[in-house]
Amino acid sequence: MQDPNEKEVPEVIEEVEEEAEEEAPEPTDDINELKNRIKSLEEKHITTRERRRADKVEIARLKRLVETKSETSSKSQDKKSGELDDTQLDYLDLKGITEDEDIAVVQKVMARTGMTVRQALKDDYVAKKLEANKAQRELQAATPSSTKRSGSQQNDLAAAIAKYEASGFKELPADFDLRAQVVDAVMNRTSVANPPWRK
Repeated sequence: MQDPNEKEVPEVIEEVEEEAEEEAPEPTDDINELKNRIKSLEEKHITTRERRRADKVEIARLKRLVETKSETSSKSQDKKSGELDDTQLDYLDLKGITEDEDIAVVQKVMARTGMTVRQALKDDYVAKKLEANKAQRELQAATPSSTKRSGSQQNDLAAAIAKYEASGFKELPADFDLRAQVVDAVMNRTSVANPPWRK
């Protein structure tokens, strides 16, 4: 929709062309005629200067309009691309969500549903997916790698406990001593008789 105050560029060009088509006046020695010509030229110069000033104001206004529209379109493209802005990433960081895979889950849900970050974090699917990702990371951190390790027996015990809990309390280590330590540790943790500070 065009603003009624907007000037079209072709009209300005036509006016300039019309001015250029005027013929030069006949030379004269009459002082009154020369004064009248000077006066009309000064008036014409003032009018042209005012028109140029108005054109400059109009050009500046149109440039601002183009800039705001281009900023708006670039922001909408960013929203469409699904990228999170710095404020949203800061909010996730504040909530303890810093892993790339967790951020990707939130980002996908926001892109599909149009939710805000806060709404996405309250979503049941997102909450369960983030919990599952966290449990998977903890399991991977607790599971020893296949390389030779010079770790202490305490690390082996912690890894065996984590593996036992991840299997749903079904898979115990093959080593008898380690198996006994795992069972004792789990029993001590879940026992009601032990005070919380001992667990």
